[in-house]
Formats: sequence, C-alpha cells, structure tokens
Amino acid sequence: HPVSWAPSGDGTRLVGHMILNKYCKGEVGPASSAAILGLKVTGGKILDSGRIGATIEKVKKGSIADTVGHLRPGDEVIEWNGRSLQGKTFEEVYDIIAESRQEPQVELMVSRQLSDVGRHPVRRHTHAGGPMPREGGGYDPRKLSEPGADRRPSVTITSPGSPETYSQRRPHSPTAAPKIQ
Repeated sequence: HPVSWAPSGDGTRLVGHMILNKYCKGEVGPASSAAILGLKVTGGKILDSGRIGATIEKVKKGSIADTVGHLRPGDEVIEWNGRSLQGKTFEEVYDIIAESRQEPQVELMVSRQLSDVGRHPVRRHTHAGGPMPREGGGYDPRKLSEPGADRRPSVTITSPGSPETYSQRRPHSPTAAPKIQ
C-alpha cells in the first residue's frame, strides 16, 4: 500500500497519492470499488474554489481508506485510477468508479486544504476492547441524489467475502440507478 502526502506547489493544500489494494490475497468480488475501500465519493460537487469536482463524503472507520490512505470526508478526489474527476458530473464520477470494480487495486490522487490538516490529526487506531472487525464494507456511491430527484437506493454495508448479499439488492423503481454487478 504505497501512500505519500506532500504539500502542493502553492503550499495551500496537501496532495496525497496512493495505491490501495481492495482484496485480501486470492479474494475477488463484484462490489463497488469505493464500497470495498470503505469510502463514499460523490461527483458534481461545487468545491470551495468554485470548480466542480468529486469529494469524499464518508470514510468507514477501520477501512482501507481510513487506516491505509488516511482519507477524510471533505478530501477532493482529483484522480481515480489515472482518470481525472475534476469537472465531472455525479454520473460521470459514478461511472468511472464503477469501471474499476474488477480491478484488484485503486490508484488515487486526493487533495486536502492545509488549513484542515491540524484540525483532524491522523488517527492511530488502538482498540482495547478486542480485535477490530475485518469487514471491507462501505457506502453506495450513488446514495446522494441531486436536488429535485429522489434516486437514493438503499445503503448496504457488506464484506467483500459475502457475495450473497449483492444478489439480494435490487433497484426499487424503474428510475432507480442500475445495480453494480
């Protein structure tokens, strides 16, 4: 899991470059890449700069995105597997992420305001209560709908090793988003 963070050229942001492996050795699955990594990415967001881009909405505690990538809600995802997410709509970002679902790893380039760095220190996970769950679940990247359109399918958090969970999820109406398989 190579991960590196460095200040941007203008010194206002921290830029992270990482390769996150989605599966344990020998394990494969049809779930969304973002869900397996434990993060929810939404495109078509208006950023502080006024540009349109993709941001991380949620990071599942203990997930690969959290413990390895040290990603946080509010981080901008600049690239997903070498494809720019800058200026992309909600649907375009969803499609780019969906296309990587069979890939064993995801390469990300993310950006974080340097002013946010001190506010939320990188968490070190120590659990005195016993072993941490090894679930690689996450959130459906299409959960967030655009204003005026209710297209929110149910959210399912699953382990990459439970394919039977995927076969039970179905769109609820003809206007619902197609299921990622």
